[in-house]
Amino acid sequence: MQHAAQRKYYKEHGLDILILGRRRADGNYVGRGGNIYIDGKGVTRYSPLANWKHECILAYIHYHKLPVPPIYNWPNGYKCGTHPWPARQWTKDVMHGWEEIYTIDPSIVDKAAEKIESARRFKEGMGK
Repeated sequence: MQHAAQRKYYKEHGLDILILGRRRADGNYVGRGGNIYIDGKGVTRYSPLANWKHECILAYIHYHKLPVPPIYNWPNGYKCGTHPWPARQWTKDVMHGWEEIYTIDPSIVDKAAEKIESARRFKEGMGK
């Protein structure tokens, strides 16, 4: 899903390369043996943080006095990135995905419930 959107953005903007925050430690594909690759559709992806550990990321944030990204306070924030919602990794089903998203930001689920049936069902089941 993300690759299709990245490919579209890459092509529409005539880019030479996409720079991503993917890390091997998160289970992401970042290229064979390196941190750059060209996929079968001609999109070049570069992941400069591919070999960084969580400790390195957090040290960089600390020493450069940057705010800690809110993702680290989210459910499974140290295990997975943003991902398409509610298709977050390590959720047992769609309702569990919506539950995690609701914990992160209830307004996202409220807005999604206007158009997405599973979000609407999640909200209806909250009162039980």
